[in-house]
Amino acid sequence: MKFFCTCVLILCILIFASHSVRAEEVSVRPAEQELIETGPREVVTTTLRVTNNTEKRREFAAQVMLPERWQLITTEFPFELGRGESDIRLLSFFVPLKTPAGSYTVTYIVRDKDNPSISGQYSISVVVVPVARLNVRLLEQPEYVIAGEDYSLSFVISNNSNTKTRIELKVESSYPFEIDTQQFLLGMGESKTVNIMIKTDKELNRKMKHRVRLTARALDLEKGKLTATSSSWVDIIPKVMGVYDSYHRLPVKINLRNIMEKEDGERKHHLQMEISGSGTLTEKRKKHVSFFLRGPNISNDSTLRQHDEYRFSFWTKTYGIHLGDRSYSLSPLTESSFYGRGAEGSINAGNFTFKTFHTKSRFAEPEKERTAAYFGYHIDDDNEMGINILKKEENSEEKIYSLRGLLKPHKNINLDLEYARDEDDKACRGEVLGHVNKALYNLRYIHAGPHYSGAYKDMEYKSGSIIVPVWKNLRLNATYRQERHNLNLDPTLSSASKEDFYKLGSSYLFKTGTNLSLSYENRKRKDLLPEPDFDYVEETCRLGLSQSFQRLSFYSSVDWGKRKDNLSGETSDLKRYLFSAFARPFDRIPISIYSQYSDDNNGKRRMTAGINGSFNIERGTSLSFNLKTDKYRESIKDRYQADVRLKHRMFKNCDISVHGRHISYKDPSRKDETDIVLGLGYSIPFGIPLSRKMGVATLRGKIYDIQKKEGIARVIVRLNEKTAVTDKGGAFIFPCLKPGSYWLSVDKASIGLNKVTVQKTPMKITLGEGEESCVEIGIVQSANVCGQVIVYDFVEKKLGEKKIVESGKLEGTYVEITNGKERYLRVTDEKGCFQFEDLRPAKWTLKIYSDNLPMYHYLKRDTFKFELKPGDKKEIIAKVLPEEHHIKIIEEGEVLEEE
Repeated sequence: MKFFCTCVLILCILIFASHSVRAEEVSVRPAEQELIETGPREVVTTTLRVTNNTEKRREFAAQVMLPERWQLITTEFPFELGRGESDIRLLSFFVPLKTPAGSYTVTYIVRDKDNPSISGQYSISVVVVPVARLNVRLLEQPEYVIAGEDYSLSFVISNNSNTKTRIELKVESSYPFEIDTQQFLLGMGESKTVNIMIKTDKELNRKMKHRVRLTARALDLEKGKLTATSSSWVDIIPKVMGVYDSYHRLPVKINLRNIMEKEDGERKHHLQMEISGSGTLTEKRKKHVSFFLRGPNISNDSTLRQHDEYRFSFWTKTYGIHLGDRSYSLSPLTESSFYGRGAEGSINAGNFTFKTFHTKSRFAEPEKERTAAYFGYHIDDDNEMGINILKKEENSEEKIYSLRGLLKPHKNINLDLEYARDEDDKACRGEVLGHVNKALYNLRYIHAGPHYSGAYKDMEYKSGSIIVPVWKNLRLNATYRQERHNLNLDPTLSSASKEDFYKLGSSYLFKTGTNLSLSYENRKRKDLLPEPDFDYVEETCRLGLSQSFQRLSFYSSVDWGKRKDNLSGETSDLKRYLFSAFARPFDRIPISIYSQYSDDNNGKRRMTAGINGSFNIERGTSLSFNLKTDKYRESIKDRYQADVRLKHRMFKNCDISVHGRHISYKDPSRKDETDIVLGLGYSIPFGIPLSRKMGVATLRGKIYDIQKKEGIARVIVRLNEKTAVTDKGGAFIFPCLKPGSYWLSVDKASIGLNKVTVQKTPMKITLGEGEESCVEIGIVQSANVCGQVIVYDFVEKKLGEKKIVESGKLEGTYVEITNGKERYLRVTDEKGCFQFEDLRPAKWTLKIYSDNLPMYHYLKRDTFKFELKPGDKKEIIAKVLPEEHHIKIIEEGEVLEEE
């Protein structure tokens, strides 16, 4: 079935690939390669070309969608493009150290600020390769600690390299700590254990998980500087537990913003409120709800402007409903992202999925509408096929149908295939991402006819990228891309562009961790109409350099080449310099720096530079900043932008913030803009009680010393995953429990040495709905039993006369002790000894098994019964005697000694 579906979709692509796709309103295309290979803790820098294909100048806002925890270095401020104008946008981001090896997608989205439904986007593939590091393992940690007490951790640092190296350790902890060593030498394959002592806060009033992170860094490793990290998580249990909430609540946050700005010399204030919430409606957490309300609309009054938005979502595993303002999507060929106000519903029934939505644009003139439906079938976890139906209402009504498959015919191949058509024309799209051995490749094809009314129109796009490892540290890469518009060469359109681009490059990773790359790029772009507007060729070479240090990672490159205008015959030089860096000069103070200088397009020069970062001034107070400048030679398009945000936590769950932005223009026709969100910006999270938690039960108890007849304080009690600490009187409580069965246990370390509970623990506790149960657990001194199994043999004394003497100890035989409820088993050591510690006072039976006796021997006594009292220590001597009749027993009787 999987193979058949794959063949059908590929056949659709091949049938219509030879057909011809007016351009999107906003096109986003890679200016360089679209398949990037990198390692963790690396800075990736690339560029994209954004083109305004509408009939007027527009102001755009860009958004970058990165994988979780990736750090964006370049910042995106609004930018303007005239009719048909293009701009090269710099994109740089940081790949964190703990990024798993695999394939990731980075999406660059551009939207018209006044009409978000006018948008374009493009996704590039980033492959993160595996990198060997030092090994740090957590060896030992306590399960939980009472607040105010110290606890210790043990880590093992292993050098898995083939050379000795000096290791430097760094500890991150929110509590004070002491470490026994911070630098040491490790030989090849050696390991070392380090101990860390943590001092906890006795004022803690809620249970928390405390993290300690240990980072090991190789200082002088010949193959480059390596780091490895490991973390411990320990439950810190407060002496006084917080109040348990008996209501199931929906978390809600209210945010008030007061924007202040100057207009005609007067200060004006604009107030905006946000109410948002997300959570589940019931305790079973199967019904999810999310909402976001923001108003009124102040988008025309400030550079910090935000449209009013109102949306609501409700979903379960089988169905979902979404209402309001959001981006609605169907498929890449029909509608990939349409911002509007509407409604969407979905149903999942077994392997079948149904989705439909209807939405209207909010800011477009004339108004646009979308009505869509999707019918999908999940063949298995990796393969899905579906039919898309879209009805577009703009200047006229259009209906589009498409067939799409997300398939994985092989474990190393991922396919995304789609074929679409409307009443006038058709389109097809295919993407393949995979690898053969260690070679990575990515192929894309898009074709849309001149009269197709979907996301693409009158264009054809082909691209392919491959990365091949030659040696361990050397990689070769190649990219080819071709894009055409106005395929029928319609003279009523402004142009019929065709662009061909190819790139050949290589990169080498040195032992020091430095990555050096060299590439050649060729771009040909021409207008195919009889009277062309442009026809030029660009040839450039690029030299790139990147390096990662402990607190700094950077990427830099220089481009140089020629640009030949085939229409005028003129040749000009091309230059471009890129630099981006991600630094952490101090703990929790990340700073990003980037710059771009270009000299192209017939001598047009442009420089972009920026810096952004954040740091904590003091506990609860943070400052973030974002500065950027765009400068053009002999132009009035220069722009300077600054954005600063100060945030302070006034008290628990309440923040106040000040956000300011200033934009300065060189163009005298444009006024500088300064806006401040001042004083009244704060967020208050709270929970709306939806229902009282059903079936609440309570367990109370007491831990006491049987001999002293008094309670024992500071004893840790665990009920499944819940914990409590006894007070001065030995009492503890577990409030608001769900009915059911639990296992109650007492931490042995917290009751003292040589102590044991009278009852066997863990003990099963069953709680009914609304029930309050009580349990008392006594603590007594434990008893010990030890012993030895001795082997005897005959020794001839006189002719015909023998004597029994000790000949050795019995090793490896089983010894069992039980009181009817508990059973413990030991094996005798090389001296024939065994020991049972921390036994409860009770009547016990000890049995020695005879499976391992020497030949022709027997146990004189294999079972011993006795009663242990608190603090008792008993010693048992068991004799293994030889078998023979008519012998004289020199020594008879058992030996039962008490200490």
